[in-house]
Amino acid sequence: MNKREQDRVDLDAALELIRKACPDAVAINVMSSDQDLRGFVLSWVEDKSGNKIEDALSDEDDMEVWDLLSCLDWRGVVGESKQGYARIPLAP
Repeated sequence: MNKREQDRVDLDAALELIRKACPDAVAINVMSSDQDLRGFVLSWVEDKSGNKIEDALSDEDDMEVWDLLSCLDWRGVVGESKQGYARIPLAP
């Protein structure tokens, strides 16, 4: 499996975890981290009204999502803007 395929698997796993942990969520917002051309940080989880869901994830789930997002390459499967931000819908 090449790096881009692994990134897709890791992103899908993070999205699935968020779907299960927070059924009211419809999207996540991420930003690129300060690592060397890789890694994303979950900024917030969004509900259907576009509002931020406070404490959407438990500490354990948040850490697992971090582990999955922090290894993703920039300019790959996330589809971030030139400024490093992306809104990712949670619809499967």
